[in-house]
Formats: sequence, C-alpha cells, structure tokens
Amino acid sequence: MPDRLKSKLKYLESIDENDFPYLIADILAHHYSHQNAKVVDGPGDGKRDIFSVTPKGDKVISQCKYHYDFSKTCGSSETDEIVLALNNFGCNTGFFVLQENSLLRVRENILIITFNLI
Repeated sequence: MPDRLKSKLKYLESIDENDFPYLIADILAHHYSHQNAKVVDGPGDGKRDIFSVTPKGDKVISQCKYHYDFSKTCGSSETDEIVLALNNFGCNTGFFVLQENSLLRVRENILIITFNLI
C-alpha cells in the first residue's frame, strides 16, 4: 500500500493481539529480509512468538507484547521470557516487540522495537 496513508492507518487501527505477531513476522520478512518467519504464538510456544532466520543465517527469536491498556508497562517477568527463549532454542539474537509507549531496561543482545499503533 505505498502512499496510501489512510488505508495504512485504518489497517493499523484494526490490529489486535492475535494479528500483531503476524504483522511483526511480515516486517521481519519484508523489511529485514528474514527467511522462514513463522508465528508460533500460543500454548507450547516456548516463550517465543516468532522464529526467523537472518540473511546471514542467524536464528532469531521474537517475543511480541500487545497491551490494550496503554498505562501498563512491560515488567522484568515479561522481558525475562525472551532471555529464556534464547537459551532454550540456542539463539543469540532476540527481538522484544511492543505496541506501547515504553522504555525498558533490558539485558544485552536484545533489541527492543516499539510500535505505536494509532
């Protein structure tokens, strides 16, 4: 949807907690050229929502957090999930993806991407 701002905003307004990991997987695949971006969100996901592979072949674990209440923030128990997933799946790189306004103190090797959905 290039240059269709109204269409993009309408789409972003419709995103919910179920759609959010799929949006992030698409961004990883199309913008960052990740391969095999798979959403594995749900029971038994091993504390990961998305698994992907970088163009260099590095495995990446992504954890997505969607909060309806923008006054809530992500705490250390939520950020610890990505560390557990990295250890469990032998990955060195992880993304902790938020749709809220948050600044987090996070461990090394974890990139935080913050999205503000209108």
